Amino acid sequence: MFDMSKVGGTIKKLRLENTLTQMELADRMGVSFQAVSNWERGNSMPDIEKLPQLAQIFHCSVGSLLGESPASAWVAQAAAGTAEVPSPQLLTEAAPILKPQQVQTLAEKSQQTQKGFDLSTLVQLAPFLGKESLSILFHRLNLADVTYEDISNIAPFADREMMSRLVNAFLQQGGTTSLKQIIDLAPFLARQDLNELILRAQRPDERITIEILTHLSPFTDKERMGQLVNAFLQQGGTASFDEIIGLAPFLARQDLGELILRGRRPNDKIDADALAALAPFAPKEVLDALASSLLEQHGALTIEEALNLAPFLDKERLFQLLESKGR
Repeated sequence: MFDMSKVGGTIKKLRLENTLTQMELADRMGVSFQAVSNWERGNSMPDIEKLPQLAQIFHCSVGSLLGESPASAWVAQAAAGTAEVPSPQLLTEAAPILKPQQVQTLAEKSQQTQKGFDLSTLVQLAPFLGKESLSILFHRLNLADVTYEDISNIAPFADREMMSRLVNAFLQQGGTTSLKQIIDLAPFLARQDLNELILRAQRPDERITIEILTHLSPFTDKERMGQLVNAFLQQGGTASFDEIIGLAPFLARQDLGELILRGRRPNDKIDADALAALAPFAPKEVLDALASSLLEQHGALTIEEALNLAPFLDKERLFQLLESKGR
């Protein structure tokens, strides 16, 4: 693709050489001075229709503006209305200065008539295509050699059905990736596809961290989270009560109990607020064990603290929490 920063520097250099202000150039081009400013700062490119006019003002060629290359030569021809259907490579380089409808039309023609229009091409064109056009082009592709990078790069633009097909092709080709990378894809995947990706593509030697569990938990199901928690514990992983509380709504009761009993950090002491936060999710026997620890560490609870726990404890345990040390 064109280096927008370099093109912007060229436009600024030529404007100064022609003793024009940004406002004067904008008036002659029929655009706002903010548009000229954005060109020069490399934030955007002139539309392809504007390039011949800009070149005429600066007494240069379109190629001089964009940097001499096959892509700039094609753009010059396109601006003059004499260009042929570009190769996929030329189209990906020219896309930033084409209108979305032009990219769509040329992409369809290039895919039908030119060799080399593959998933990598579509990934590069995705930011310049509408969802419908992207979907049409995608469904004509032969999904061979799908990489994690392809899936990741197209994810913000693709729909769930496209993502599902990409994940399935990636898995069928034996693709593997890390849980850290899967986290980045999680918001764009249907739960079933995410679960399959975790189950089949996760690298077996990867160490599972509490951060990985926390980031994946809103997107996957309790069964898969249980498997990840079990692997985390087998690897000797530990977590603070605050971290466990964050995971609690996304874990099955038994898995949460195992995480509390086996994974909590030894020096991390329970308090009444943490116990109340865990109470709706933890198994009763684990809750009782935590309540006993709380009594040993802090003594009795206040009436308010006990009321927060009342729905989750039997009467005997509740009275113990209130009566200890006469409070």
